[in-house]
Amino acid sequence: MDGTNSQGVLHQTTRTNAMSIKFHATGAREHLGFVAEVVTLPISLVGIDRDLRHNMSFSVFENNQRGAVWYASAGETNPIVTMQRNQIAANCISLYGNFSTCESAINLDVQNTQDVFFHNNFITRNIGGLKIRAGSSGTATAMRGLLHNNVFEENVKRSTLHFEGRQTSPYQQVTLYRNYVTRSDVPHEPVVRMLQVVCNASFNTFHYNRGKAILEVTGFHNVRLPIYQSFTHNGFYDNFAYGLHCEMTTLGRCRWGNRATIVAGSAGQEYVDNVFYNRCGYMTTDCSTWLCCRGPLTLADFCHSAS
Repeated sequence: MDGTNSQGVLHQTTRTNAMSIKFHATGAREHLGFVAEVVTLPISLVGIDRDLRHNMSFSVFENNQRGAVWYASAGETNPIVTMQRNQIAANCISLYGNFSTCESAINLDVQNTQDVFFHNNFITRNIGGLKIRAGSSGTATAMRGLLHNNVFEENVKRSTLHFEGRQTSPYQQVTLYRNYVTRSDVPHEPVVRMLQVVCNASFNTFHYNRGKAILEVTGFHNVRLPIYQSFTHNGFYDNFAYGLHCEMTTLGRCRWGNRATIVAGSAGQEYVDNVFYNRCGYMTTDCSTWLCCRGPLTLADFCHSAS
């Protein structure tokens, strides 16, 4: 396929509501890829069926220069997005310093998408990991993201998990449980970043990660949330926070800032029954070494041990 209009192909099905496309291509120029637009005809005047979903499952995405998945949606209502039981490995190319050929191995830019499911995936040796940017025209179509039982291993340069709500849509929700994030090395960014999303994280493990911070939660500076952002029963083991950045380039220097495991940049956050065992983090019993706080927070039952 050379990208011309003559190469466009229409695949249609009329007997069932399911369509399967298998695509195989040899090496091509760097700006080409596989683009599919899936629509139902005739287009419904009421809205999209609640059972309609875009499903990417049981697939292997490996050694792709511009990233594994870039998904975008627009409109008043959009299908459910599901990614399950995939292997995403060695995507994107690292350039000099903090530059790379993609923002993240998986990039989801969704609008008015009520449900996003991401579970039982293995993401390893990529530039970045999963980035979700969501927006909605109201609370009825706000995103509810569910991520569970995923493994993120040896992802570098960009945040392993990045969740962002658009500035005009402060009600996007993300639930994380039973995820394992290990051996990330992010010189200039937090390992996990949550920007203006309401998050509930529980029973996750963060082990042997390096980054500006391990977890950064910001975005609600001028918004009063009706509920807390809750972080319970998570484990942080042997993580190393740089503070500012630590980039091994020509100069090979590290700039140490506030080396906090968690940066809580806005009010309305609750941390209960979390375990911290970061021996290389220069942590003391002072709360400020765990959290960079701007606003009231609820902290309870922290367990820690540091050398």
